[in-house]
Amino acid sequence: MKKTNRFIFGLIIIFCQQAFAGELINLNQNWTFRKANTGTWLPANVPGSVHTDLLANKQIKDPYQKDNAAELSWIDSADWEYSTTFILSEEQVKNQGGEIDFNGLDTYASVYLNDSLILNADNMFRTWKVNCIHLLKPGKNSLRILFESALKKGAEQASKIQYTLPGGDRVFTRKAAYQYGWDFAPRFITCGIWKSIELRLWNNFTFRDIRIKVKELTEKRAILHMEVDVLANEGSDFNLKMINKATGQRLGKTDSLHKGMNTVEYDYQIYGPKKWWCNGYGEPFLYTFYFEGSDFKGNVDRKEFSYGLRTLELMQDKDSTGKGFYFRLNGVPIFAKGANVVPLDMFNPEGDNSVVDSLVSDAARCNMNMLRVWGGGVYLSDEFYSQCDRKGILVWQDFMFACSMLPGDPEFVSNVKEEVQDNVRRLRHHPCIALWCGNNECEEGWANWGWQKEFKYTASDSAKIWNDYKNIFYTVIPDILKQEDPARAYWPSSPSLGWGHPESLQSGDSHYWGVWWGKEPFSNYENKVGRFMSEYGFQGMPANSTLQLFGAGDKWKIDDAILKAHQKHPTGFETIKEYMKRDFPEPWSSDRFLYYSQLLQADGMQTAIEAHRRSSPRCMGTLYWQLNDPWPGISWSSRDYFGKWKASQYMVQDRYKMVIVSPVIERDKLNTYIISDSTNDLESVLLLRLFSFDGKEKWFHKEPVNLKPGTSTLAYSVDTIITKQKIDPAKGYLLASVVSKGILLDQRIFYFRKPNELILPKAKPEYSVDSTEGYLIMKSKVLIKNLYLKANGNDQFGMNFFDVIPNLEYRIPLPAGVSGNDVKIEFESLNDKK
Repeated sequence: MKKTNRFIFGLIIIFCQQAFAGELINLNQNWTFRKANTGTWLPANVPGSVHTDLLANKQIKDPYQKDNAAELSWIDSADWEYSTTFILSEEQVKNQGGEIDFNGLDTYASVYLNDSLILNADNMFRTWKVNCIHLLKPGKNSLRILFESALKKGAEQASKIQYTLPGGDRVFTRKAAYQYGWDFAPRFITCGIWKSIELRLWNNFTFRDIRIKVKELTEKRAILHMEVDVLANEGSDFNLKMINKATGQRLGKTDSLHKGMNTVEYDYQIYGPKKWWCNGYGEPFLYTFYFEGSDFKGNVDRKEFSYGLRTLELMQDKDSTGKGFYFRLNGVPIFAKGANVVPLDMFNPEGDNSVVDSLVSDAARCNMNMLRVWGGGVYLSDEFYSQCDRKGILVWQDFMFACSMLPGDPEFVSNVKEEVQDNVRRLRHHPCIALWCGNNECEEGWANWGWQKEFKYTASDSAKIWNDYKNIFYTVIPDILKQEDPARAYWPSSPSLGWGHPESLQSGDSHYWGVWWGKEPFSNYENKVGRFMSEYGFQGMPANSTLQLFGAGDKWKIDDAILKAHQKHPTGFETIKEYMKRDFPEPWSSDRFLYYSQLLQADGMQTAIEAHRRSSPRCMGTLYWQLNDPWPGISWSSRDYFGKWKASQYMVQDRYKMVIVSPVIERDKLNTYIISDSTNDLESVLLLRLFSFDGKEKWFHKEPVNLKPGTSTLAYSVDTIITKQKIDPAKGYLLASVVSKGILLDQRIFYFRKPNELILPKAKPEYSVDSTEGYLIMKSKVLIKNLYLKANGNDQFGMNFFDVIPNLEYRIPLPAGVSGNDVKIEFESLNDKK
């Protein structure tokens, strides 16, 4: 490999959105499929899967409807064939270079080009580039792919070892784990061409990769070191042109290429550079670079990149209670606020671009600055990471291993190496990528879930399994990252310790499942606060309209077969019922149960989020489980499969603001904290008022507070004996507000009793609809708790499930698409009686 100079110092900077400008031929058209060696060839969609192709051809019932999924397991056991043809000209086949890029084959695929075997694929997560110029011909060319059953292949591999690995046969297949069934997802062990296929043709040379490294970054200038990899079919002179589209600056360089891989290198300066910031902390500024290479024969190739300039460090400083865990962006400590992301669909895990845009836009709209891509799914699409770049959403990126141990044979390890290298090279240029994480809960499972006893391992079995695990996550992956992405942090396993151990709260990241799995009360969230909370959660049902979309029917009940088919946790409904009984009145209908379940989820998550934020800077991250669903189910998601917000999503939007006020009762004192993630000092005023539910003020206090950046401040404390003297705890509330320079930064209503202990008045809000401006205008003479709104059956208002303060007028944006003079408004609240 030729290099004109050598780079020694710096960290990687970021770019995305690559575009190939040679001849790029999309091969996603004209596909057909069939069960292997049988039946009629039917039309197929690429990208896609065998399940969606069978559905499109009306060969199966909709897998998402009713309990149809139970009838479709036969698909997993079969082999399937896909076939297409494409036409090339005489000129096209005369190109010096040509390859077919298979960006995603799920999973065991034998690929034939013009009846010649060109590829045996065995990893859903890899990109397969196959040199094929010698096999292409003018006229019609054929491409055929045989997919073997991953279910059978996994069992075949598992039979080769003498013990059972945790996770079962799936651990032998490099395939999305959630497709084997999870507690939020059904079992669809599908196959197919799940990403695009492209034929690339070129003469003399083609761009392979472009890397940008930072040699210096100050407020005055950035010195960037550019490395452009060029694959040449023959030696030639080479001209490289680069344009910084943000500044208009141009740069040209002439070099000589030799046959094979070449690296053209040079330094480039930006004066007064703009940095990339995450959501809430500044602008996620992206530069756009245009690269054009040419030779003296008229051959040209082009690439264009958007990239962000920033420094990002994982800080783990020792302190009096353990060791910290937080991210420092451009020198500023960041409190991470966000959620876990699972695949966007069962059959199209990446989702189409509109779904990706909706998901990431909702995250930004809800004041999130980090998403964790969970290790039981897939590495998401380029569009997902580009959207995160543009919207300032950091990404905690798991490698795709979850809740299992792994084989250690050379073939498996080699496959993992290629997978990791492929995806690190694809994603390393995005500013959003904050951290590479080896796996989800594999290490915790080995240490805490009793696998050794369950599977009756001998001492030598255990030693072999643990050594195989350590080899992958403590040697193989770190070694690749040192070579491919040395500037970015690596964390071997999430969490570092299990939630049953006190040490798990003192260092590293924590998954706390004492609530839900352990049936512990929500109040335990206030005591179980780690340094970085990367998983915790509680289920909430989706809206009734979503239940209808998957066929539940108007008179559904939670013990119906259809509802049970869409609840994948074995004790999901029972757990919801148990918690609901603790905190809420007895629901008098199925719809009331659904409404309570959403409030229950929101209350639990609010308790956790506020506890985590009050503990800042000791705790520096809160990522709840989970943001989204891969199918219309009943799960921990805050927005359902169709993108509809549950009550918890509205709560998250409010509690993830940069500045919040958080009252809490601690040791018979009502303590009010103000949490500020601002990077500036804020001179503020805390306003505390006690009201009865009929709107009468019983007590008032005003407290000036100087808020320091990135802190949680105990702003005021008062004995609960005093508050009880002022107001009946079952008939009143605290209204806490924080104001700075006349601007209301946050407002929080705090109740002294659980919902089932409150004596709420009858309530009927006064309202009107401004169809021209698209608002619902309303007010009430008494407090209304958790007002739930629907307009023409649509509940996706600008705000919902909120508490109505007496005598205050509200202007609430109507749901998208709701307009006209005949808008029907429906109300539901905790004030309602049977």
